[in-house]
Amino acid sequence: MQNRSLTSFDLFRFIEELDYLQGAVIRDVRSGKNEIFIELYKNQTFWLKLVPGKYFSVSNTKPKENIKFGFTEMMRSSFLNKRINLSMHRSDRILELDSLEKKLVVELFSKGNIILTNGGNIEHALFTRNYVSRNVSEGEVLIYPPEKFDFLHSEKKSILGELAKSDKQTVVKALAVDFSLGGVYSEEICYRAGIDKMKSPNKLLEEEKNAIYSAIEAILHEPLKPNIVNSEVLSVIDLTHLHTEKEYFKTINDAVINFFREETVRSKQKTTTKSQLENEINKLSSEIDFIKENYEKIYTAIELIKNSDVELEKRVEMLTKLGWGLNGKTITLLSAPNLSIDITRPIQFGTEQRYTKIKKLKNALSKSKIVTVRASKLDYVDESAWYSKFRWSTTSSGKLFIIGRDNNQNVSLIEKHVEKTDVILHADVFGSPFCILKCKDVEVTDLDLQECAKLVGAYSSAWKAGANSIDVYYVKPEQITKTPPSGEYLKRGSFYINGKREYIKKSALEIYIKIEFDQVQYKIIVLPYRPESNFIKLAPGNIKREEVLNRIQKECRENLSVELERDKLDRVLPQGRSKIEKIVFLTNTRKV
Repeated sequence: MQNRSLTSFDLFRFIEELDYLQGAVIRDVRSGKNEIFIELYKNQTFWLKLVPGKYFSVSNTKPKENIKFGFTEMMRSSFLNKRINLSMHRSDRILELDSLEKKLVVELFSKGNIILTNGGNIEHALFTRNYVSRNVSEGEVLIYPPEKFDFLHSEKKSILGELAKSDKQTVVKALAVDFSLGGVYSEEICYRAGIDKMKSPNKLLEEEKNAIYSAIEAILHEPLKPNIVNSEVLSVIDLTHLHTEKEYFKTINDAVINFFREETVRSKQKTTTKSQLENEINKLSSEIDFIKENYEKIYTAIELIKNSDVELEKRVEMLTKLGWGLNGKTITLLSAPNLSIDITRPIQFGTEQRYTKIKKLKNALSKSKIVTVRASKLDYVDESAWYSKFRWSTTSSGKLFIIGRDNNQNVSLIEKHVEKTDVILHADVFGSPFCILKCKDVEVTDLDLQECAKLVGAYSSAWKAGANSIDVYYVKPEQITKTPPSGEYLKRGSFYINGKREYIKKSALEIYIKIEFDQVQYKIIVLPYRPESNFIKLAPGNIKREEVLNRIQKECRENLSVELERDKLDRVLPQGRSKIEKIVFLTNTRKV
């Protein structure tokens, strides 16, 4: 039982769920290997991932790679800073992004396509394709695929009339094909209606037709319950006719991400030697050199094979004389059959793909002589709240506190983000960040202050100096000013504190790095208190920063099967040398 693309019903309910994106502004467009990413902004940043012929999804995570590609440049110039609305075309598996001036048409059926239109005319298409009923190419009028019955926007009489006149042999097939519902939802409708799915549509009794209509209405409007059935079927509702293992999700988006990204989710065991990495890098580099040196010849070969005015057999014969062979959508160099060029994409696209692979291979090669890849490479969750650009954490009672990363952020915190009810903390040492503890309408406890003090001290110069503890003071917002007493001078970015300072004496310098993850994404969270599991406890020590980073990555890779991005981890470590005091991963606990 396989269903590896979104049905029209999935698309219909999914767009309902994504109502919060309506009117969002397009900030950027990027290309991945087989997908397009669109950065949207509406109160916060989202990334819309488009995979033609399959699905789309939304993430807060910036894509890791950006392949230079002419089509995305055209999209960017057409839609940058434009507001868009999402919709589907009739009951077809077509997602549309409309900016009023221009429209992006994303085909999620068959081989898929992304088409940029202006006033009903095609400006650009990701893939140029010719069909019996329409041509998809630059300059052509946009013609949609032959229309099927639009059951999503039809009344009962039309729906039952369409069903009765179907030429399909069975009811379930009529619903699946004529109504574009797909096999699973069609079987669900028959099951709920209590009729034999193999019955001929034109032999349905009146009460059976009414039962089918009621079942259709029910699934169109019932509460969402996104789930994956037996790892094989994606459904946005609870399928009552399937009594097998189901994994439920909070949103359709979560279910879609999990369903379509099995390769990312699945942890693999594979060993790559240094020589294998070097050989692959050399191979890709040679291919890039060949493409650059023979660009005109490759271009001529591609234009030749794409020339539909000449019979295909003749084109292949001419291609062979040029030293190339045709293999589906690629041409292959006869003297080097492992080198293939995709004729459906610009030549530069293939070159950029090879550069991206080389970069990744060199990164793996630089880490160790033998690289063992056994961890899932999950997406990192980037927080989108206003305070995410600062260091931030929460106390064990759930209170938010925010710490400046540098002098500019310290000033920004105090001047722009402090409220009267907050508490401000600072380590009693030169080279300390400011911290604001947000405590509106809630009581601040001694434990809250002690926990905040731990991270303020950890990110001060005391950690780099190798101290074990540091005094941290706290004051009220009204005690802080940029106007010093007469005759005194404040350095840029400094503040003067009036009145009495309250102290937390000998606050221990230690932090807990907690790793939270699920099947598709992970977070690195710094806490001032001990979590239950999946954490590394750090204190000032004698181990170099690079060695600490390597050790944490290795521990997470081997014990959690999660590959942490080095730069994300690097951002949370205090400056200077450290020591790893304790590692707690699930049931695996040990002191180091």
